[in-house]
Amino acid sequence: MNIKNILFEQKLELNEIMNKKNIIPRDIINQFDQIRESNLAKIVTGIRRSGKSTLLYLLLKDKDYGYINFDDINLYGRDASEIFNSFIELYGNVKYVFLDEIQNLTGWELFVNNLQKTYNVFITGSNSKLLSSELSSSLTGRHIQIQLFPFNFKEFIKYKNNLDTATNRGKNIIKNNLTFYMENGGFPEILIENESRNVYLTQLYRDIIEKDIIIRFNINHKRTYIDIVNFIMNAYTGYISYNKVKNKFNVGSVHTVKNYINYLEESYLVFFLDKFSYKEIEIEKSVKKVYLIDNGFIQIINRNSSDLGKSLENVIAINLKQLSLENNFNIYYWKDYNNNEVDFIIKMGIEIKLLMQVTYAMDEKDISMREIRALIQASDILRCDNLVIITWDYSEIKVFNDKKINFIPAWQWLLTPNI
Repeated sequence: MNIKNILFEQKLELNEIMNKKNIIPRDIINQFDQIRESNLAKIVTGIRRSGKSTLLYLLLKDKDYGYINFDDINLYGRDASEIFNSFIELYGNVKYVFLDEIQNLTGWELFVNNLQKTYNVFITGSNSKLLSSELSSSLTGRHIQIQLFPFNFKEFIKYKNNLDTATNRGKNIIKNNLTFYMENGGFPEILIENESRNVYLTQLYRDIIEKDIIIRFNINHKRTYIDIVNFIMNAYTGYISYNKVKNKFNVGSVHTVKNYINYLEESYLVFFLDKFSYKEIEIEKSVKKVYLIDNGFIQIINRNSSDLGKSLENVIAINLKQLSLENNFNIYYWKDYNNNEVDFIIKMGIEIKLLMQVTYAMDEKDISMREIRALIQASDILRCDNLVIITWDYSEIKVFNDKKINFIPAWQWLLTPNI
């Protein structure tokens, strides 16, 4: 098939998919709506199937735009200029150019740089390094980047039209929805199109490992790498040591392990938190705490997993990660030599703004004093008195050792997060 016909088929497929979809606008769309006409390249990054293409379609559907999907196997290995010549032949003199999954095009940096001189360019990509450090060096000061996550809980509740917090019935429905969200995650196709979660996420997981990591980074020991990925994914809300992974899987060097783990993070499957320290070298050397980008993957990697405490902590971590990108703060965990641990430390600039624990607690008696003591200990050391414990269904403000602790139900905090 010639390139012009490939692009024509892509155009038909995009319109067909979008016309069938029950599209729910995302909260983040307002950020792009304000900058749509700027001469900066607009870039949406994020994990595959998080809704990047849909977001840009909503921005451009009423505009004169042309579309290229570089995730199409028929375009792999094709020359950029050859592709764009066919693009012009098909679309003519359009103003807007929509480039989907640009990381699959060899030499994309120069291609995008040249396009910007004439067109209003919108880009999606599923690799964080490609569209951050590499892009920044190519398009210094000439791009705006926003990371898109799967639906957060607030967006999910809006979609379900169940935002009634004034009645007990409404609150119970919200908690029921949170249970569903903790089990199924927030990928749009699962929530909106009623796709089978296990089938859909299993295939998505495989595509990310194969296409975005193994093929892209030319990993030779495929089976070993898949085993390492499964090991790391299963450790969600727990700790990952480079040396432990090296020894467990007989990898040649710690450097190789670091690369393997970086590839996983760059694909947006996971993200890591460092242990808090006032010394940068200690932060860099710290054991990492791992979280999944979406709770739907929990059952895919371990069908017997039923730890509600870990599931809830992972949901809170995702929400904090999203908020950190929007509000420019850093997230850490804290641990002392006596293994007192605080799940999340929020640092904005040089100031520690918030210490947070997460526990699946129905009422006060379910809350471990160990978690409270750790919070108080960290409060004294880090000189921060904004102390929060996220619970399942316990709401109270209590004082321990002259420290005020705010206990907040998870559903309430997720709908109105306060940092």
